[in-house]
Amino acid sequence: MTLDPYEFHTTVALSAAAYPQAVRDGRASGTAHAVDAAEIECQGLELIANYHIPDTDTEFYIAVDRWGNRYIVIRGTTCLKDWKQNLRTSLVPWNACVDPIQSIDAGRVHAGHYAALRSIAHIIVPEVEKLPRGAIVKVAGHSLGGSVANQLAVALAARFGRRQIIAPTIAACRSGNATFVEFAASLPNLTIRRYYHRCIDTVAYIPPLLWGYRHLPGINVPRWGGHLVSSYQESAAQILDAHLR
Repeated sequence: MTLDPYEFHTTVALSAAAYPQAVRDGRASGTAHAVDAAEIECQGLELIANYHIPDTDTEFYIAVDRWGNRYIVIRGTTCLKDWKQNLRTSLVPWNACVDPIQSIDAGRVHAGHYAALRSIAHIIVPEVEKLPRGAIVKVAGHSLGGSVANQLAVALAARFGRRQIIAPTIAACRSGNATFVEFAASLPNLTIRRYYHRCIDTVAYIPPLLWGYRHLPGINVPRWGGHLVSSYQESAAQILDAHLR
């Protein structure tokens, strides 16, 4: 799996758009329930709606491109409530939670991020159900948002077997155990590309392997950088610039 400079740049830009600028740069924290609509438009998308779920403090937005494809972008950690979700690291059963009728042995996942997924499923499933045939769903996010996005992508691919689901994420932590990773790999309509800074971005290496966690497919970003979304913005700009020369 190789790094696509254009997809990486777009994924970083859309993930960054879920944060206020000060939060992206690590200069502030707290929850601001707004997105960077101008950045979203710069990526050729139209913002449909921005959502905030108070119970889990999960924030995400939905956008559409000119071909009708949907983009679901989930914000990462910004406040103490998000950290509480991150610290709920026990592995809990996952069975395509967006469709409670299904009973699938699909392994175990991060409990806190699973709770975030469950809290937004009632909004996202109807949105996907009404899409025209052939429309693609892309799910993205940074950090916590990337982990929830990965779980969401697997859930949508399991439920909508004829719908192409693509999940390019940045700096996502490990989402589940080996069985979950194997189940994700078995879904022919699912593509996951997890971009991360090797070594320096320590979040990409937690929770530990010793706790039973494994990673979904990943692409090492060939630049030194940390975990902040601003660091990934710098890498994305450098990589795209080098590619265009």
